[in-house]
This record gives sequence, structure tokens and C-alpha cells, in this order.
Amino acid sequence: MGKAGRAGGCLRAVLVLALLGTMAVLGYRAIVSHIGRTGGGDGASGSISELIPQKEGYTPVRVSETDICKGDLILINRDVPYRFTEDKELSSLYDYKNDTYKVKDKNVTLDTRIIDPLNQLMGGFYAEHHIHDINVLSGYRSYEYQESLLRNEITEKGEAEAYRWVARPGSSEHHTGLALDLGIYHDNGISDEYTGAGKYAWINENAWRYGFIVRYDAGKKDITGIADEPWHFRYVGVPHAYIIDQMNLCLEEYIEYLRDYRYGKKHLRVDCGGKRYEIYFTDDTDVYVPADNPYRISGNNVDGFIVTVTYQK
Repeated sequence: MGKAGRAGGCLRAVLVLALLGTMAVLGYRAIVSHIGRTGGGDGASGSISELIPQKEGYTPVRVSETDICKGDLILINRDVPYRFTEDKELSSLYDYKNDTYKVKDKNVTLDTRIIDPLNQLMGGFYAEHHIHDINVLSGYRSYEYQESLLRNEITEKGEAEAYRWVARPGSSEHHTGLALDLGIYHDNGISDEYTGAGKYAWINENAWRYGFIVRYDAGKKDITGIADEPWHFRYVGVPHAYIIDQMNLCLEEYIEYLRDYRYGKKHLRVDCGGKRYEIYFTDDTDVYVPADNPYRISGNNVDGFIVTVTYQK
């Protein structure tokens, strides 16, 4: 029975140290104390609690050690570089967007799976405020493209300022196809920077409902290594976006937090969006999953896998 982090042990140790710094529904017993908040000031309805699992009803699924760098929850930052793979399915956002927002050009591509939730998010914003000047400026970036962005930023602003805003090649979330940057393009042809303020705050406050998080917050820059970017959104999926929002975590903190919920010991139970979820972590390449409920397995790109099980309430 292999361990996911066994390959490249030295690198794994360095990455973990860097991060440390910074049911069928029946058959489970809920621990009395809740974690985080129940509900929310913005009208969010849900809860986060702990579960002591029973081991009956789980079956092992073998995953590869290379799968640790794949999935919606992979962490990418200055200490944890992206491991480039050739199996991403990218689509031109222009070809699949709805008519409630704009896209810079046909070269903006995203992981195909996140286009529908993005359309729903933008559709929700339009339904609320009848504004359709959101412009998606950037999605997937190759290593070479990120390299050129950083080089140009250094030329214009110097190294110190450039590294505050532009990730080093290999450490950009845009390599995953799960991240995107927003701008504003008015019908009169004038462009503005997206700040997430005013009516646009609806997007930042409700993105979690569609599986997105605002990745870089000014209060977390010492952890993320990136200054405040209210325009940069990352897809992590529901219910993870809900937990991150409710507990005010950045992705680095969330990946660390989930290590406390190891398979067979204690799991997370999350109720949100009319569904119930079970979440747990394992560093084993034999990942135990429930036999009778849908689940997703995501690597965290550091030292293991996160299992998300979905139950209908």
C-alpha cells in the first residue's frame, strides 16, 4: 500500500514545512461543537461540523502518485509549483459563454468543467444588477506566457513591484485552467479595473455559491505571497468554496486545515446549497470511498488527496 508522498520525499518535506508555517448519512455521529459559522450575514444557509465515521461501507480505489498534482483543490504558489500535465481539457470561453458578460478574445481558455459554473455566476450577477460589462481578461496561461508577463512587468515597474503582482512562471494558478481574472469593459469602449466594489461586490460575496473563491486577499498576502487581487477568482468547487468563505481562509490555510480530517478518524460534514457533503484527507494511494454515493478525489499537489462525498438531503 503506497503513500502518495513517498516519491520525491525531500521535495515533499520542504513543501509541507512551508505550508505548516503559514456517510451513508446514517451511521455517523456528529460531534457537538460546530466549526466556523452556521449560516452567514449575507443570507448564506449552511453548517460545518465534525463527524466520527464508521468504516463499514467504504471501498479502496487505487490512485497514482502522480494524481497528487491533479484536481480542483491543487495548491499552486511560490513554494508549491504546478506540475505540468498534458491531460487538461481546455475550451475557448468565447465559444461557450452566455450573453451576460464579455470575454477579451477567443484566446481566453479555461478548464472546460468550470465554464458552466462561471456562466451561472455571471448570470446570477446580471439577474441581480442588470449589468453586463464584466470582461474575462485571462484564463489558462502556459509557462512561456507567464514568463513573458513577468518579464514585461519587471521592465515597467522593477523586480520588487513586479513580484508583488505577477507570479513566477510555474507558480501561477493560471497554469491550471481553474483561475481567471476579471476586468470591466463598458459598452462605450472604456475599460476599468475590476475592484469588486459597489454593485460588483455581489460577485465577490456570492462566488462561493458557484464554487469560486477570491484567491488573493490583502490580509493573507504574507501567506499567499500575492498582494490583494479582487479580480482573481479560482475554482475549487462546492462545498470547499463555502468553507473557505465562511471560515475566512485562504487556500493555503484550507489545505492545512483539511489535514486534521484524516480518513477513518474524523471527517468534515458540510450542509450547503441543499446538499450534504462529507470531506476527508488521506495520504494513501489506496483511497477509501463510499460504495453507494458519488464522490470526487482531488490531489492537493503537496502530500495527499482530498475526498468529497455528496449526499442528497
